[in-house]
Amino acid sequence: MPHLPRNTERRYRKRLITDQEILDLYEKGVSCKELALRAGISNRQMTSDLTNMGIELRPYRGWLDVIDSDAKAYALGLIWSDGSLSKKTVAIVLQDTDAHVLRALKESSGFGHVAPFRKAGLKTVAGKENVFCHAMTYLRWHSQDMLRALRGYGLCENKMKVLPEAVLPPREYMRGFVRGLIDGDGHLSLRKNGDILIAFSNHNESLLRAVADYFANISGKRHNISRSHKGNHLIKNVMASGPAAAVIATELYLMRAPTIAIERKRQKARLFGQWLIARSAIAA
Repeated sequence: MPHLPRNTERRYRKRLITDQEILDLYEKGVSCKELALRAGISNRQMTSDLTNMGIELRPYRGWLDVIDSDAKAYALGLIWSDGSLSKKTVAIVLQDTDAHVLRALKESSGFGHVAPFRKAGLKTVAGKENVFCHAMTYLRWHSQDMLRALRGYGLCENKMKVLPEAVLPPREYMRGFVRGLIDGDGHLSLRKNGDILIAFSNHNESLLRAVADYFANISGKRHNISRSHKGNHLIKNVMASGPAAAVIATELYLMRAPTIAIERKRQKARLFGQWLIARSAIAA
């Protein structure tokens, strides 16, 4: 049978952005992966196109190698508080109602897998029967680059037992980092006595110190780590109440939008703002 000549025609998908837009974005520091997403083409094609334009490619960086955006800082905080690491994957599990956060992180990172984790229903939890459990959704990243970067920030597979010292992001991105921590292990609440409260609970002292320092910088008041016992469990947290809570919640969830955040906590932050306005009106 005669040898057929190989078809060498390159059939690329049409890009969604122009050469000049690609050059401008790449010079501003947008990654090749992000450019490929915006252009609607593969990473391989984008690399080839940049090379054909005469651009010297920057060394490869994983998504979390450098914390240089609010979304990355938020992801780091959420992984510290509510994520888990294994030998091959990074995962975050949230209630089904908060799955919009997982989809936003997948979109921001450019990869990952979002899927249902469990259905809502009555289950046996810690020996207790008929405990209602909410439906849960997970985001899983299969990435050795991400695992390597996270270990560089202090995270490890059994972080809840080892309690490693956290390497914090740059100061300008602490807002996203703290919001991620509170979305994972914190709460905003309207108390029965009419007061408001924002709190973060964790066993890791370095994370608690980071939150306490951030609260102090925003509110102008010192916030200490408090310790209490619930049964045989030691609970450590950082709290702010009253006007300080309203100022902190507004800064975290409502200023300089858009940001990634759990929507029900953003709604609570809006209520905190209304609480502060009503209080000020009464005082006047």
